[in-house]
Amino acid sequence: MSNDYLKRQPSKSEKMIYDLFMHQQDLARSLWTTTSFVTALAYLLKIEPEKVAQALANDHEKIKDYSDKVNAEIQKLEAAKKTDAGKEASK
Repeated sequence: MSNDYLKRQPSKSEKMIYDLFMHQQDLARSLWTTTSFVTALAYLLKIEPEKVAQALANDHEKIKDYSDKVNAEIQKLEAAKKTDAGKEASK
């Protein structure tokens, strides 16, 4: 510990580059995880690979609409959970 001051500290640029690299690595890992999940789900549901490819390549609007509906339902469920937790806390 007494010799810590002798070690060179990273510059602001080096810290920023490191942070950017780590963020990019996290994004790549989460994309890989999502892709693996979609592939495994399609395999388990016995969906033709051609249909999956067509949906991913051509049906952007349908996928977006479906995703919006799922997100809206999640928000409703989370709001209901908060109100239920609030009611039990008041009891």
